[in-house]
Amino acid sequence: METNPSPSHSKSFLQRHWLTLFLVLLAVGIFSWAMLTMRSMRSTYELDRAEMADSFRARIDTIQQEGMALTSKVLSWAIRSEVTRDNQEQVNQFFLQFIQDSRVNKVQYVDAETGAVLISTDKKDEGTTILNPMILKADKQVLEQDSLQWRIATPVMGLNQKLGILIVQSPR
Repeated sequence: METNPSPSHSKSFLQRHWLTLFLVLLAVGIFSWAMLTMRSMRSTYELDRAEMADSFRARIDTIQQEGMALTSKVLSWAIRSEVTRDNQEQVNQFFLQFIQDSRVNKVQYVDAETGAVLISTDKKDEGTTILNPMILKADKQVLEQDSLQWRIATPVMGLNQKLGILIVQSPR
């Protein structure tokens, strides 16, 4: 007995079930197309999401820098009045309070002429010398940044001369 169907039997099967086979092939085609479209949409979504995250991160960094710059400027005004009165203890209190209430991890007041750190929240820095010419010669606010931190140097101006430099350091 032969188990292989005859060619006429296969032909009659195709003639009777052509619509079913067509619909199955159509469903497989539509499913394949949908999977490819979803994969494409997913990769586009991931790219757009990464772009937006980078854009938002950059904008947040800019906002934080602007806030730190403004805060440093205001703190330099408060320090100016205390430095002209030779009230270093009050300046130190400003620094300590400033560190407690913000994201700042170090504040220093540097003598403009010598570059020596006169007052610092990190007491082991007091007496050391700042050698960075960009900070020492700054006549306006200077922002330095690296992958770990920001450093904002703000000149503390008297009536006709630069009294010192306020350096505020914050983690990124």
